[in-house]
Amino acid sequence: MNDDDAIPDDPVVARLRALAAAHDPPPALLVDAARAAIGWRDPDAALARLVADSALDAEPAAARGAGTRLLSFATDAAAVEVEVSQVAGGLRVFGQVLPPPSGPARLELRRRDGVIEVPIDPGGRFDLAPVPPGPVSVRLVTGAGVTVSEWVAI
Repeated sequence: MNDDDAIPDDPVVARLRALAAAHDPPPALLVDAARAAIGWRDPDAALARLVADSALDAEPAAARGAGTRLLSFATDAAAVEVEVSQVAGGLRVFGQVLPPPSGPARLELRRRDGVIEVPIDPGGRFDLAPVPPGPVSVRLVTGAGVTVSEWVAI
């Protein structure tokens, strides 16, 4: 039987499943990201889509230097611009919320092992360091509501 239901598997399907698990398992990063995404669902939050990622650009942006990654998440009402760079002990994740929130706000960097939280300053800026690499999602909490980003590996 498989783990999903009480219907017995065809013996051939069961054997194929065992072979795939033994010889071609999914990458650990993929499994971690999938578990994190399911575990952190927030159905009332607006979804900020990844609209730009310098790691996917054909020509890397040289303005920020080698090793810097730029990510942009957006909804109809707001955008979160993120810069990720190497620092001693991990990564530095900093950026800006546009437009800046009109009142108190915080940014939560959600990870599979917990949340790193930081206040957003009046100009919409935030700064987190050091952050371990791995799958993350940004959660923006303002007086206007909650926005969550797609999960990305940094």
